[in-house]
Amino acid sequence: MNKPKTIFEHITNICEIQNPKYMDNLSEQDLETFNIYLIQKFLALNNNLLYAINIFEKYAHKMEKKDYYKLLIYNIPKRKYFLNFNKKDKKEDIPDWFIKILIEYFIFINVDEARSYFQFLTKEERILLAKKFGIDDKKIKEIYKMT
Repeated sequence: MNKPKTIFEHITNICEIQNPKYMDNLSEQDLETFNIYLIQKFLALNNNLLYAINIFEKYAHKMEKKDYYKLLIYNIPKRKYFLNFNKKDKKEDIPDWFIKILIEYFIFINVDEARSYFQFLTKEERILLAKKFGIDDKKIKEIYKMT
């Protein structure tokens, strides 16, 4: 069994390869890692793509993954884009229970990827995710301490 594609492989395909049949060749596991929300967040890190991604956001979550992929490849110029990640000087102190939630929610990601995904979630999104997984209010208060 092959390892499923990462979100970064999907983004590379969207920006640099732009094969219209890409989504037809993905396995079920690969489709699970094609997360529209995260792709939106990552692509919006590039100032050249920000305006377009903001426009697409209105429609993105109403579309099938295949259609969303085609929307992107037909509207984003084919080239390598630099995604401006804000790197923190110190390593985030993320509780293990929250890492497990991220891994379960985003499916097929490892601990390092979960730590990367964490930085793109707002405090409100982190709280909603914790509540969705039935975390008690005492533990949720830990989220307020996370930056």
